[in-house]
Amino acid sequence: MSNKKTNFLLLFIFFSTGFGMYLGRFLRFNSWDILQHPDMLLLNIWDILISPTQHLEAWAFTCCFGAFLGLSYYVIKSIKQTNL
Repeated sequence: MSNKKTNFLLLFIFFSTGFGMYLGRFLRFNSWDILQHPDMLLLNIWDILISPTQHLEAWAFTCCFGAFLGLSYYVIKSIKQTNL
């Protein structure tokens, strides 16, 4: 896989994780809700995606936490590379 594809995939994973953290922390969804209440979970996700101005907290948390994960990853990666 090319470096660009890898970086894009990592970026996607960081922000998806941030969004998942928002769903669990603020909307109180758990991992089993995808099986027990998929309609409610997907409805909430859809609502956040189609009306972002009404869900600024979701977008702010997702962006901030995704950026934190990305920054942490690249700092740790650069530290490991300098120690080799």
